[in-house]
Amino acid sequence: MGFREARAKKALVLNRMSPVLAMEWLFQHESDPDIDEPLVLGARGGRTQRRRKEFEPNPRAVSNLKEMGFQEDEIVMALKATVNNQEAACEWLLGDRQSSIGDVNQGLDQSSSFGFCSPLYQAIMENPLVQLSLNNKRVLGAFEDMLENPSSSTYYINDPETGPVLLQVSRIVQGFAR
Repeated sequence: MGFREARAKKALVLNRMSPVLAMEWLFQHESDPDIDEPLVLGARGGRTQRRRKEFEPNPRAVSNLKEMGFQEDEIVMALKATVNNQEAACEWLLGDRQSSIGDVNQGLDQSSSFGFCSPLYQAIMENPLVQLSLNNKRVLGAFEDMLENPSSSTYYINDPETGPVLLQVSRIVQGFAR
């Protein structure tokens, strides 16, 4: 197509190695003054180091659960274990403590024997689109934001950068649900 090699590589990296998206990006940015400047990747070969956000409990949920008579420290633990879901936190506080704080901080157990968890995890992680997206700071931020604020999923589904990844994960999960 006649593009300089450095420019073409930059476009491919910025567009998750998609030739079509890279071509569109090149046409949109061909007059940018910094288009030929090399990409500056993070200290970990493209992966920027991201500090884990400190958990912030939903203040409204804390207040509502306090009114029910629960202690604030238990409420915070329950909200953390249930990713700020007030209803699930209430069930957790009432004795259905199926997940602990350690479970939340560790993430998915790849060797889990829950029947569906291990194959589902494997199917998601083996998907090429998902693998490529794990290097994308914006996609990782979208997952994190959706965990904290599920209503934000509509925004990310409609985003051209995060939407395809979320739709792919959704298809995989739906396939396991059938």
